[in-house]
Amino acid sequence: KPAPLHPLAFKADSKEQVDRLFLQIKETGATIVEEPKYFPQHGEKYYATYFKDPEGIKYEVVFEERT
Repeated sequence: KPAPLHPLAFKADSKEQVDRLFLQIKETGATIVEEPKYFPQHGEKYYATYFKDPEGIKYEVVFEERT
């Protein structure tokens, strides 16, 4: 049995793109783990949303502004 994949991340081009994708993901009926917000434990400007597919695989859509 393969090791768990946790989470699979997709990089967004902007905070607004994370927000738009969140709404689209929510419409599919995916299980929302975390709505879009900043996660300072991962970095001061780390903005992401987390969700799970029907198989229970956790995904992340993230934007991190680089200065």
